[in-house]
Amino acid sequence: MWRASPNFDQRASDATGAIHMVIIHTCESNYASCWSWLVNPVSQVSAHYVVNEDGSEISELVREQSRAWHIAASYDCPLNRRHDCWLNGVQSNHFTVGIEHAGFASQASFPAAQLAASATLVCDVTRDRGIPRDWQHIVGHGQLQPADRHDPGANWPWIAYVRLVQARCGEIVVDDSAEFNDPAVAVATLPAAWPTADTTPDYYGGGYRWAPTQAAATDGAAFAFLLAAAGARTVDARWTSGSNRSSRAAYAVVAATGDTAGVVRLDQTTGGGVWHTLGTWTLPAGWNRVVLLRKDASGAVVVADAIRVRD
Repeated sequence: MWRASPNFDQRASDATGAIHMVIIHTCESNYASCWSWLVNPVSQVSAHYVVNEDGSEISELVREQSRAWHIAASYDCPLNRRHDCWLNGVQSNHFTVGIEHAGFASQASFPAAQLAASATLVCDVTRDRGIPRDWQHIVGHGQLQPADRHDPGANWPWIAYVRLVQARCGEIVVDDSAEFNDPAVAVATLPAAWPTADTTPDYYGGGYRWAPTQAAATDGAAFAFLLAAAGARTVDARWTSGSNRSSRAAYAVVAATGDTAGVVRLDQTTGGGVWHTLGTWTLPAGWNRVVLLRKDASGAVVVADAIRVRD
């Protein structure tokens, strides 16, 4: 539903004006009160979208290519696990899309239908704009403006919500931590030789695992994902980079049949914090796996952070 707000201006013409994140808000009111205030010129505030209580209607108030006025803070990357620090000091409206949700930050839960409609919308925005679907690019208003805002509140289901966005976009992400996985479709198995760490930034989820390379090692880090139907899937991997990382980390893609579909080596000394494509394979229905091997000459470490499978 298009309901034009006059409360907007133009994004910057340089890289800081490109859309990099989605900010989640709660209205602190019902749907009608929310959108009517955001289109009122007296308010001097707006958002790009407002999702109603049951997800049956979404109002668009400002076109995405324009800058809505939904956050009164400049970006400070330590508030976002030191992601995108090149944006430090830039007014956050420049590079974000703001989505309001009818309701209150204090509420105990959010309607499933509202979350589903919102996730579909965020899938569309992130797919159109090339935005990663993770917790550093789908963020809360209160996270980036903690001094005087706390929406969408403590009970916004962040982990489930981002997983829902990913599913809407045909993705399965398997993190090294079970907390961030949907166990119905994503399971990581990390042997004892792979301790947890979070000292290097740009990891997915809550941290990462690492292990030293050894010529006789057989205990790889396995990321399993369930495919409901056979088909071509593109597989990506992510890590935190460093000078002690392996320059030839080996990822084995193992089909549900037990056959190895391929082995790909990638340089983990660079490229941390982004997805790197391993390749595209036709994989069967069932539990397929990506195994990060540590069998190699000693003297380096390999990092198991997350893998992503997409249509």
